[in-house]
Amino acid sequence: MFAITAIVICLLGIYVYAFTYLNYYDRPANSDAVVLFIGPDYKERLKEARQLIEEGYAKILIIPAHHRVFILEDGTIKKTRNHQKIPFDRKSYPHYYENTHIEALEAKKMMNMAGFTSAIFVSSPYHMRRISIISARVFSNEDYQLTFIGSRYVRQNGGFLTFLGRSNIKQVFLEYSKIIGFFLYQFKEYIIQP
Repeated sequence: MFAITAIVICLLGIYVYAFTYLNYYDRPANSDAVVLFIGPDYKERLKEARQLIEEGYAKILIIPAHHRVFILEDGTIKKTRNHQKIPFDRKSYPHYYENTHIEALEAKKMMNMAGFTSAIFVSSPYHMRRISIISARVFSNEDYQLTFIGSRYVRQNGGFLTFLGRSNIKQVFLEYSKIIGFFLYQFKEYIIQP
């Protein structure tokens, strides 16, 4: 009985660490732009991006998945450019891992076009570790100041023991499978390179 209890406690400890590891968060820093990654809780992510802009951390909002740029003017966020949406099919991006990777690539392209070297990346808290891992690869070997902020407005389901909720457990496993998939993709790319 003691061995089973010890195993359950160890597995619970590993899971709690895994859950908190995903919830990566930097302190906000003044930047050229806020970059918003889209997803199921888009309204909460957008609210965080707007809050950061209103607090004076940046004056530009970039939404790479929609290829849109907004600017803060006279206390109002206004659209400045609207290009075609990013094609998320494999024919347009045959050599890239998945949608978050494509958003990071487009964010870099849009930042470079505007001459930006710093940005605050905003998404859901559980999504930030994967975005930071992907961004480390996309923005590697270059001088960028990137900050990663998980939206404080995204609710974690479950109340006091939020990390034990079924949807959160599912999200943890999904995020880790995507992180592992990205590392396997990177390994494959490393081996294939001439």
